[in-house]
Amino acid sequence: MNHTFDINIAKKFGVDCAIVLENLHFWINKNKSNRKHFYEDRYWTYNTAKAFEELFPYWSESQIRRILKKLEDYNLIYIGNFNKVSYDQTKWYSLNDSLILRNRQIELTESSIRTDEIVRPIPDINTDINTDINLCGLEKPREDFISDVEDKNHIDFDGLLKLFNTITKKNFRVINPKTKKQFKARIKEGYTKDDIRKAIINCYNSPYHKENPQYLTPEFISRADKLEKYSNFEGSVVELPKDWFHRDLTKEQQLLLSDLDLLNWERNKTKIAIEGGRLLPIIK
Repeated sequence: MNHTFDINIAKKFGVDCAIVLENLHFWINKNKSNRKHFYEDRYWTYNTAKAFEELFPYWSESQIRRILKKLEDYNLIYIGNFNKVSYDQTKWYSLNDSLILRNRQIELTESSIRTDEIVRPIPDINTDINTDINLCGLEKPREDFISDVEDKNHIDFDGLLKLFNTITKKNFRVINPKTKKQFKARIKEGYTKDDIRKAIINCYNSPYHKENPQYLTPEFISRADKLEKYSNFEGSVVELPKDWFHRDLTKEQQLLLSDLDLLNWERNKTKIAIEGGRLLPIIK
């Protein structure tokens, strides 16, 4: 396994702090891209002492505890507890982004973002890994709710519900059987995941639903006439500019990106801001 770190962070706080901070940064950004573990206005990751020992076999448990305490004392990280049961004492960690930015924010290298001081670490072991991998072993984009692996007519309704709630800022917990049946019928009619995504975005941005948000539901979008109307609604179709990576994007345009593209775009935006620049203006 390979562990890397930001040189500037290591110079100021030590190599041990830089290595742990880099790993936390990776998992927190992964959770951010998946829109999960968001508490108290920030994204978090969690890990047990045993998992940290397996992740960093060259340190003892007491050494790891001292490093984490040092990071906390330096005010580089926040420590919380968002476990579902009171007896679970697994600790959660988040980054003090503003302080890290002042000390040169960590950047993880992707193929589209090249730096000469840091490379993306191997994720190794972390208890914050669950169901973000599809059958092909690739990171699953949040909008990829229609299977491209086996059954073309299969719909990941959990993924669809997550997408719907993300776009509409609602909190639906389930899609009822009737609505599921209607969505399956739309897929058999030839509608794609892009059609459904565009329909949700266009519906959300329409003047009528801005004034009457209570009528925007998964069931509403699943109707044949509504999906047809809003997936082809020329008045408010949201599109990505060809140079989207170097351009500022609206919230709606950001929703069109896959998790990995969104993460890369956010890193590029931060990198340019650190260097004193800014992305190109928004094109709506």
